[in-house]
Amino acid sequence: MADRFRIFHLKSAGDPALALPAGFWHLATCLRSIVFTEQESVPVSLQQYEMLRGERAYEFLLQVICGLDSPLMGETEILGQFKQFFKRHRGEFTVQVQEMVDSLNRDAKKIRAQFLQNLGCTSYGSLLRKEIRGQKRDLVVLGAGSLAQDILPWFAKTENKIRVYTRSPEKYDELFQSQNNLTSHALADLGQTAAGGVLILAAPVDGQWLSEQVDLKLFEQIYDLRGNSHVDKLPVSRVTTLQSLFANIESNKVRAHKTRESAVSAIKQKAALLSVLERPRPFGWEDLWAYS
Repeated sequence: MADRFRIFHLKSAGDPALALPAGFWHLATCLRSIVFTEQESVPVSLQQYEMLRGERAYEFLLQVICGLDSPLMGETEILGQFKQFFKRHRGEFTVQVQEMVDSLNRDAKKIRAQFLQNLGCTSYGSLLRKEIRGQKRDLVVLGAGSLAQDILPWFAKTENKIRVYTRSPEKYDELFQSQNNLTSHALADLGQTAAGGVLILAAPVDGQWLSEQVDLKLFEQIYDLRGNSHVDKLPVSRVTTLQSLFANIESNKVRAHKTRESAVSAIKQKAALLSVLERPRPFGWEDLWAYS
């Protein structure tokens, strides 16, 4: 029966080496810890976890696999993690868990194809990465504060070389060491080393001072994320302002919210099928009907 299928969930990366008895399978991602089982017992190591069963477990898993609860809605990294996890443990699963996994993969593919294609970006980092994607241009970032720290991780796995300029580079050693494609420089050295590529202004520097430090015409594109970018305008044409990006993001958020509602509704319908798509077995037990 579907009710035999249970998951334990903790919204935390958890311990990758979580101690579990046989019949429990653990998946640890960067955002959550999920344990699959058909066992009725609750190990001590899972007492802090939320438990979901049957239809509710299926609905939750499908939302996660589809990236509906990820920072970037619809992202595919979590789907890849699930596929690798299922492939690694498939030989250990019971028949019911195998069929549940197969159904999750089929339904995730359909939900993604129907609702999660060509989604707009809903953060400055995701939007900038989309605009710069595929271009091996150097990035010059002014500032290492909260805005820059939100943006930089989006470029951690790209081929872009990033030079960050800030007044006190030593204050951000941990940030700079976390990305292999990033180097830090003192703001005072801006005029000597920054030339070409893409300039991202993520610090409240004065426009006139910036123009005196570096020839802005050398940059192929400038993203001006200063709060007063619409007032303190830079004397070049290839500038995208904070206000322009914000309007784009807000429009995408409205569309993404409507898309998420539709996708969640479709997922609920698919999860509800678990209670009716069962078939009798010759030996008196039942399991899920593999459906398309």
